[in-house]
Amino acid sequence: MAFRNNDFRETVMVESAGDLASGSLLSSLAQQFGDAVVGQPYLRSARNQLTMQDVASELRPHLVSQVLTGAMFDIIIALLGKYKQRQEDRLNADPAAKTSSLAQMFWFTIQRMQMMAIQPLDLLPPCDVTFRDYALAVLRAEQVTNPTDPNGYQAMMLDVFIKRGILGEADRAPLLATAAVFDRPQLAIFHSIDSIGASRGGAYRFLDDNRRDLFIPATADVVVAEIARASKLTTEARQMPDQIVVQYIWREEVVLVGDRFGRFAGERTSMPCGATLVLDQNGNLVHWSRKPGSESLGNSSAERAEQAAGQARLGEFLNAVEARIRAGMIGETIGGELGLLSRATPPFGFSRVDGAIRFELSPHFSIHDDASDELGGRQWHVSS
Repeated sequence: MAFRNNDFRETVMVESAGDLASGSLLSSLAQQFGDAVVGQPYLRSARNQLTMQDVASELRPHLVSQVLTGAMFDIIIALLGKYKQRQEDRLNADPAAKTSSLAQMFWFTIQRMQMMAIQPLDLLPPCDVTFRDYALAVLRAEQVTNPTDPNGYQAMMLDVFIKRGILGEADRAPLLATAAVFDRPQLAIFHSIDSIGASRGGAYRFLDDNRRDLFIPATADVVVAEIARASKLTTEARQMPDQIVVQYIWREEVVLVGDRFGRFAGERTSMPCGATLVLDQNGNLVHWSRKPGSESLGNSSAERAEQAAGQARLGEFLNAVEARIRAGMIGETIGGELGLLSRATPPFGFSRVDGAIRFELSPHFSIHDDASDELGGRQWHVSS
């Protein structure tokens, strides 16, 4: 968004001389606030070398966020580099050829980056979103909008995500393998796209008729969380077929067994499960991002694999709850007639729904650097 400001773009060009990797203006966030509060040029930087391994045991969201911020900034720099290289190749082939100015290349870069970064948001699952989910959505959206990929954008982004540990080396071959851009969904009962996209009721009937093929447990109380029609463009600004985005969710009951859950031991809670299914108006499967549960689905290899993935999710969910309880990050939201007391409110609260505990984020009150946060035994000041 900063690139869209003409004055800012000119300032960045002067400061960096066209090399974003060396400039600090765009990569440094909250610079004035950092100077005033903590005596350093910025709180967090988009220019960092953090990987998922570096933050594996972290509970501080701002620190963890720098991995993805840094990855996307690496992609911006690589995009600008590709524009520069294409211009050099054009001049080598034809010295009289008309070339783009640095300002134009910056503008092309941010337009392309916004398409790469924003359009994939529709492809994310409806719950438990991870950096990996986002990386896969970015790569899938690029495959759909730029299937021939003459400039190697997919390989470039994949290199960045693997370097940051967001994706693994084992992902490289299958993600770069030559394959058809679209498949038809393998479903027992396929409803018309118009009926699916017309209402939540139409979407629910489609999901209910195809529970087994969609790995939805027979007894799950599935809810259509969102249904939308999305109009998107290719990289050449051509209109693509409209996409129907169906997000559905259900909750799997979980009992918190053992002393590791402290005051919540023996309580019932629930793990959100579900998926985002994206179809185009021609009935092609654009994307299917799932968050499975741990219940048995059947005996086929695909059903057993889905259950195994759900059981792994359940283990991660319980470990995350334990870590936050142990750190003192879950507690009651305290307030009175004048409203919530921010300094006494923990990052996570909880409520009871039908006798079960449901953990939830507390309201965010203030901006601060969380590098020195102590994760227990203190008055909370939640960062927004």
